[in-house]
Amino acid sequence: MKHGTDASQHQDSVNSKIQALNRIVAGWCRYYQYTSQATAEFNRIQYRLFWLMGHWLGRKRTTSFRVICIRYKRNETCATSECSLLKLGDEFPTRRYRASVFKPNPYTHQQLIISREELPDEA
Repeated sequence: MKHGTDASQHQDSVNSKIQALNRIVAGWCRYYQYTSQATAEFNRIQYRLFWLMGHWLGRKRTTSFRVICIRYKRNETCATSECSLLKLGDEFPTRRYRASVFKPNPYTHQQLIISREELPDEA
């Protein structure tokens, strides 16, 4: 399976490629955002994504990576005048579940004493 920055995928426009990668990576980040140290991992992915996008642009424009960095690098990410790659570490920080999902286990916690209901005498 070929990924979006493969050499054979150079016919797409730069903006559509950035938007497609943003959708894929944002969904992945939202899913893994609640893991431990997600921000650090997202920063590593951001670096790799910038590198892949830069080399894809170099193949598309038939120019060097240095020229691509000069032309497309803005705020530590790859961008055009219309859109930019997401900054994963900034937009998707590590999060923790705040809602308590604790439900007491009847086998490990204090036993509840349930008294039987008194039935009326039959007459």
